[in-house]
Amino acid sequence: MLSKIENNELDVDTILPQMEDPKKRNSATILCDVIKASYNGARKTHIMYRSNLNPTILEKYLKFCLEHGLIEKEGIGYRATSKGAELVRHIEEINSLKKNIEAVTRQAHKLIDTKNLR
Repeated sequence: MLSKIENNELDVDTILPQMEDPKKRNSATILCDVIKASYNGARKTHIMYRSNLNPTILEKYLKFCLEHGLIEKEGIGYRATSKGAELVRHIEEINSLKKNIEAVTRQAHKLIDTKNLR
């Protein structure tokens, strides 16, 4: 790889990581949406609309959250647990760091592209 760098054979995409499609939500983001929708207690339909999921997918996430103690059944609805709220905080912190990394990556792409124009 060093010889490719010295011979200027590497392009920007090889050196720097590619960014994900910002329109698509990953499972961690969906999990956060489900937990946040149940912070103050919510019925399944409310969680479904707030997290923008179809009933089949929502059922899988609710099952996962219940099994791992992230939400709990409360009457006819669900409520986030402190463990679920803590997970949301950690995931949001990671997403914030990821955005910062993506911003730096974009700046690096611009710098490399400008240097290649000279």
